[in-house]
Amino acid sequence: MFGAKNQMVAPIMTCLFFNMETAYRSYNKIITRTSLSMCFICAFELIIGGSGTGLIVLAAFIILCLLELKHRKISSNLSLVVLLASFLAIVIFRIQNIFSFLIVDILHKSLTLSDRTYIWDAAIESILSHPILGTGITDSLSGNVHLKLSYLVKDIFAHDLYLDYLLMGGIPALCIFVCILISVKKSYDSFLNKKNTLIWWGIVVYLFASIVEIYTTNFCLFLMFAYINICDYSTRHRYEGQN
Repeated sequence: MFGAKNQMVAPIMTCLFFNMETAYRSYNKIITRTSLSMCFICAFELIIGGSGTGLIVLAAFIILCLLELKHRKISSNLSLVVLLASFLAIVIFRIQNIFSFLIVDILHKSLTLSDRTYIWDAAIESILSHPILGTGITDSLSGNVHLKLSYLVKDIFAHDLYLDYLLMGGIPALCIFVCILISVKKSYDSFLNKKNTLIWWGIVVYLFASIVEIYTTNFCLFLMFAYINICDYSTRHRYEGQN
């Protein structure tokens, strides 16, 4: 578990999300002995794996949970607007270039975000060439990206969840994903009227991290999708049966 670097981030974080969700649903609090242990394991895994994105996700999720506990409700619509704006700002408009003085001069990091911008450029080029059906799963980024990044010896993901759907499945694939996300958000809003839940914020920070990462363990995201839909369905039918 502690040697797989970034590919363990998603499963570990998902375990933490569900752990805090259980504590919140059962005891109306997120700080329990188990959740503290999970936070320690998660932070340790992220630190030794060198996952800066994962540490940001961990901090963001805890902050959102604390705000939820303080009854400072954050609109689910607003969270999706912020997510879309972040994708456009980072991937399309490259807002990070404005902060070059901070990223390069102070943090001593590259404006390419560890060569991600090269991969995004190659992905966007392929997407524009095949916008309707995409390139499929096996024929991804074997062209220009390998010329710029000679250390890559095989096809790779787009290092962005949304570009990946467009790259492999075109506009229809991204539309299906967006429809699923909207359905999950509606279930969250409906379920929230009857019960408390934190798992939506797990989904939000996972989707935010997916702007600059692509995890081969995206089943974790769909587990959270399924959880909210099942909770909404079961609760709604129980209330209808009582009425």
